Amino acid sequence: MNKASGIRKPINVAEVTSVSLSNETAPLPDGVIRGLSIDNLIFGLDGSELKVLLIKHGEGIRMGDWALPGGWIKQEEDLRDAARRLLRDLTGVEHPYLSQLKTFRQGESLPG
Repeated sequence: MNKASGIRKPINVAEVTSVSLSNETAPLPDGVIRGLSIDNLIFGLDGSELKVLLIKHGEGIRMGDWALPGGWIKQEEDLRDAARRLLRDLTGVEHPYLSQLKTFRQGESLPG
């Protein structure tokens, strides 16, 4: 792991044992679309192992938690451009193959 950036190389999915969900909310950054965010699911095969790219939050209410790279979409920003920007800014990955797999409405993406 790159300690300065909090970026970790893709890991085996079996290594992720739990995810904590919280009702805490963080203040909304300026210039973003309220209620609209992107999470990038970047995966690949290493031999027969499926690996997923995760980031470690370095600040805010989720500090220290592992997550999919993502974030808020800026006003006037195309969804694909936002996905690329967030992936580049959070992981350093540039020019990935991107395909939209699923869109969730409010409440659909989180269990419970």
